[in-house]
Amino acid sequence: MTGATPQGNIPIRPHAVTTAARIRQPKNCAPARHARHPRDMGAAEIEAFLSHLAGQRNVSAKMSRRLPVVLTEREVRELLLQLNGTTSLVASLLYGTGMRLLEGLRLRIKDVEFTRREILIHASKGNKDRVTVLPDALAQKYPRGVLSPFDKL
Repeated sequence: MTGATPQGNIPIRPHAVTTAARIRQPKNCAPARHARHPRDMGAAEIEAFLSHLAGQRNVSAKMSRRLPVVLTEREVRELLLQLNGTTSLVASLLYGTGMRLLEGLRLRIKDVEFTRREILIHASKGNKDRVTVLPDALAQKYPRGVLSPFDKL
């Protein structure tokens, strides 16, 4: 069906309207006819809905096919012994404190409290500050008052 618009001789293309409608409405999505809040539903209805999502809509959580690689204590020790300088310090901090990579790279000397054996981590995940423990091995290896790689960070 083609025709002219009231403004002039611009043709109306019906396929453009149906294409736009298809973009807005996903293929396998039926309109919500009887949408209700889950607290108003029974256990059987919720279970049926979740089964529908998993079985017919393919939105179930899929398990990862890869297993995580975890090093043994001996392998970690050997790896850390191969590193030196700032790289060794950062790797030891990440392993010993559980810090994330960017947390370790953003660390400043004023964030390390040697007397209380604590590290203050600013703007962590969720933009929150948190405190973690300074491992004894690092506190003994880099005592405050001695020039250490912490002073360069």
